[in-house]
Amino acid sequence: MKIQYLMVPVLSLLQACSHGTDAVAAQDYGRLLIAERYENQAPVNSCSIPIPAPSYSMHTYTLEDHGCKRNSDYFSMSNVASAVEIRFYDQVDCKEVPVKPVFPPFENNWTAHVETIKHPTTTRWVKMTEVRDTPVRGIVVAGVQLLKKEVISSFVPPWEHQLSCVKIRNLP
Repeated sequence: MKIQYLMVPVLSLLQACSHGTDAVAAQDYGRLLIAERYENQAPVNSCSIPIPAPSYSMHTYTLEDHGCKRNSDYFSMSNVASAVEIRFYDQVDCKEVPVKPVFPPFENNWTAHVETIKHPTTTRWVKMTEVRDTPVRGIVVAGVQLLKKEVISSFVPPWEHQLSCVKIRNLP
């Protein structure tokens, strides 16, 4: 009989503890928006990739798997926290630029790593050539810093209409 008196408070406590977990699971960490083109002040063939929950893991997103067009040219950010690293690739499998590329074909020509430096970060649409033209550690657009870019040095690779894959890490 005494056990019944203990069960009610214990069950109430367990229910109260699990009540807040749904709100945490549904938290929005912002979005990376990708557009194939930008015409007449509007994105064309755009899509949205959610920023993952904070962790030390890098998440890979092939654009086509998220309704984006392969070989896109623009990106934008919406309510992205600071310390989110985004890596852009011109290769569909997000492969790193090879040290000694095999000619032909090149597996990929360039990668660019950016990080958000203000909270929250919401940007205008940014063309990938703006990333190309920004010096390393420079500001691409307000709230976004270029960390690194790698380019095959044997020729000038195209940056327009080449974005095909992104990796995202939301640092805790």
